[in-house]
Amino acid sequence: MKNKKRQSSNILILERRCIVSLGAMLFILAGLYVYFVMFSVSHVVAREEFISQGEKLAEQVSEVEREYLTHSRSLTEVYAHSLGFFEVASKSFVERSTVASVSNTLSNAR
Repeated sequence: MKNKKRQSSNILILERRCIVSLGAMLFILAGLYVYFVMFSVSHVVAREEFISQGEKLAEQVSEVEREYLTHSRSLTEVYAHSLGFFEVASKSFVERSTVASVSNTLSNAR
């Protein structure tokens, strides 16, 4: 009889531990679910803000380009001469060496 009581009490303790463990796991999983849903929503909101900011920047760039084109059309040779600029008779250009030309020069020197 004592043996049966001991077995039944062991089973009850085991059942309680299982129920508590399952309850704790369920609580943890529910918390993780809420966390990840909030995390996803915050990323969606941030993405929408970035898209909005990108559109605003595109509008600003468009406005600056429009102003540039407007001003560039008003610059003519006559306007430049009126400001004191003149055309240079002898033109000379400076050439910058590239990595390929430097490596060719070094390989030819060997």
